This record gives sequence, structure tokens and C-alpha cells, in this order.
Amino acid sequence: MKEFNLEQAKQGNPVCTRDGRKARIICFDRNNTEDNRTIVALVANEQEREYVHEYLNDGRFDEKGTLGIDLMMVTEKKEGWVNVFNLNGNGR
Repeated sequence: MKEFNLEQAKQGNPVCTRDGRKARIICFDRNNTEDNRTIVALVANEQEREYVHEYLNDGRFDEKGTLGIDLMMVTEKKEGWVNVFNLNGNGR
């Protein structure tokens, strides 16, 4: 996972929580001037049921520190294969 990036999230790049739960951002422009929580996201629990959470623009759930519920950017796993050949012929 990478740190939350608002611009990448707005482009539709996938997000999750810091503790690895699936998250879907519903909007980036919630009108709430009291606590600046403008991001609204649905976050799945262990049973895959989604619950509404509100976030600051930097993806944090709480402005006092980091939590497992904070938003993060999903990193793409890539798999590849490499062939290794023994060119000296002695098996080493």
C-alpha cells in the first residue's frame, strides 16, 4: 500500500484502508464545514458488509494520528518469471 493520494483517488485508482479492508469512495465534496471531512467512503468489514465513513482530504479518519481505518492507495501486485541458466556447465 501507498499513502493516500487525493488526485489519484479522484481519477478512480483503487483505495483500501491501512489495515487492508476494501474501500469505495462515494464522494469527495461532502459539505461539512465543522470538521473538514469531505470524503465519504464505504468500507467493508470482515463479513464484506459495507459501512459509511467520513475522511479528511488526506485520507485520515482522525486528524490526531494514524489509524487502521485510514485510507491508503492499493498497490498493484505483479507476477513475473525469470529463467536462470547455468552457462559454465559444471552444475554450480
